Amino acid sequence: MHEFNKEWKLSGIKRIFYNSLVGELGGFGLEDGKFIWPTSVTITLDGDLAIKDTGNHQIQIFSPEGYHKQTFSYGSENTKCLGDVACTNEGLLLVSNGSKGIKDEDLLVTEGQLFGHHSSGCLKVIDSDRTIKKTIGPTYGNFNFVNPSGVCVDGNGNFFIADKWRNNITMFNPNSSLMAAVVTHDLEGPCGITIANNDLLVVADCYHHTVKLYKYKQAILL
Repeated sequence: MHEFNKEWKLSGIKRIFYNSLVGELGGFGLEDGKFIWPTSVTITLDGDLAIKDTGNHQIQIFSPEGYHKQTFSYGSENTKCLGDVACTNEGLLLVSNGSKGIKDEDLLVTEGQLFGHHSSGCLKVIDSDRTIKKTIGPTYGNFNFVNPSGVCVDGNGNFFIADKWRNNITMFNPNSSLMAAVVTHDLEGPCGITIANNDLLVVADCYHHTVKLYKYKQAILL
C-alpha cells in the first residue's frame, strides 16, 4: 500500500493513500454485472451503489460488498453525452445526459469538455445566490486540470475531482489550501466519482468498463 503526503493534517485525515485499489466491479459485456460505458455512480438510501451505464442505457445496482442486485433501463439518450446519476433524499434516482454537478452547502460544478484536450477545465463553487464563489483551475500550483469530469465530497468536507484526460483523481481540503493525489494510474476516462458509506472512493472508470473502489485515508484524528 502506497502512502502520500503524510503531513495532511486538516479535515480529520491523518494520512492520504494513493492508488490503493481495494475492489473492482464489472468488465466489458452486456450481461448483468458488466458494463459498456459506466459514466456515473451514486449511493442509494440503502447504501447500495447505483451505476449508470451510458453504453447500454441502464442503471445497475450493487450491494456495498459488490454483489449485483438489479438492472433496469432508463431510456435512450445521445451516447455522446456521458451523463450523471444522483440519488435524492426521497430515494429517487435522477439521470442527466451530460452535465456534471453536485449539491453540497454550495453547488460544485466541474467544467470540462466531452472529448479532446482542452486547457480551461476547472471546478466552480456556486453559492445559494447563484454567484460563483470560487474557481479552482485550470492551474493549481504546478498542477493543471485538462478535462475535469466528476466531483464529490466526503464526510469531512474534502472534495475530489476526476480528470478524464489526465486519468487521475485529486483531493482538496475544504478551503482548497491543500491538495493530494489519490489515484494517478490505471484509469482510462474516469467520469463519475462518489464516496461510499464505508469511506471508500468509488470511480466509474469508463473506458476500462469497470467501477473501482479505492482507500484514500488511513486514520481519523480524534
